[in-house]
Amino acid sequence: MAIGLYVHIPFCIRKCFYCDFLSYPLPEEEKVEQYVRLLVKEIELHARNLSAGQRRLKSVYLGGGTPSCLSAAQLVQILEGIRAFFDWPEGIECTLEANPGTLNREKLRLWRCEGVNRLSLGVQSFNAEHLLKMGRAHTVKDIEKSYFSARQNDYTNINIDLIYGLPGQTLADWEQTLEKSISLGPEHISTYGLKLEAGTLWEKLYRQGKLDLPAEETNAEMYKLARRILTGAGYEHYEISNFAQPGKRSRHNLNYWTNGEYIGAGLSASSYFNRRRITNTFSLEKYLETVREGKIPVEFEEKIDQDTEMAETMILGLRLLDGVSSETFEQRFKLKLEEVYREAIEKLQAWKLVELRENCLKLTEKALPVANTVFIEFI
Repeated sequence: MAIGLYVHIPFCIRKCFYCDFLSYPLPEEEKVEQYVRLLVKEIELHARNLSAGQRRLKSVYLGGGTPSCLSAAQLVQILEGIRAFFDWPEGIECTLEANPGTLNREKLRLWRCEGVNRLSLGVQSFNAEHLLKMGRAHTVKDIEKSYFSARQNDYTNINIDLIYGLPGQTLADWEQTLEKSISLGPEHISTYGLKLEAGTLWEKLYRQGKLDLPAEETNAEMYKLARRILTGAGYEHYEISNFAQPGKRSRHNLNYWTNGEYIGAGLSASSYFNRRRITNTFSLEKYLETVREGKIPVEFEEKIDQDTEMAETMILGLRLLDGVSSETFEQRFKLKLEEVYREAIEKLQAWKLVELRENCLKLTEKALPVANTVFIEFI
């Protein structure tokens, strides 16, 4: 059975004002080299713990942080390490997260030669004022330069990440960003509503009354606007926050949303296989020390029972507009979805938040902006 592989690069040029992901400003070169070397070592340790069949990859995803802030040689070292210890079939999806302004021809060419065939660009906005407010390290010009450079270096599958609900953002601003994104023609567009996470600069400013955010009603209109504009441009709305041209859905994320197995390597990365969830340490020094000793740097480990696995399968699967297949659920758990969750389904149907159609349980259009209301019924 093939498995997904996520690799975490915890370094950034600088921390954005809204970001709560575990990341550090890019440290001195020696520390980065040390992290890369031990990251490859951790990948080897994971491979040793898996059977030959489990070492076959179905997708690779390098996220962060900002993987593209590493040198070309450092990322090649990681990619070659993956190939050395895992079975990397020809043509599988390999995504690398990149920020505009951190790309150059050498990096793009070498990554492409090493099997990176999908770029995810952290664009966030095409509004120069909003980029500045967010603390982003790139400009609108950087976005365009990076995008076209990727195209020139044979990247035929590009995702653009966008955020709506930004301080001072209007519907017209959001529409302009959507239209500009479409004009570039990326194969995939992700649209995320801003969440104020504890400990971020923006969350602190909001508590102090110094951050002017759009009203909830405006955020809802922004979500509807994204659906209308992107589907009108030929993108499939296949997951709550994600849109893709036909045949270009994110295979790595589809593995998550169908509750498939994956290995996570790197600081704070999580793994899920053999009904176990493992989360790596959040301390960089502890990570380096533990892997140096030849051990996977586990911070938390949890055994997943069948009830939990079923609930997670429902919650993750309902994020997909295709929904959760009754047939697939029964094959996996030897139980009927409609019987296990009869009470929850009947309640949600009465609220017109889910529907059973084509032997699948799906969110209704009404439920998309309030999906958490649905998910809580399966906990």
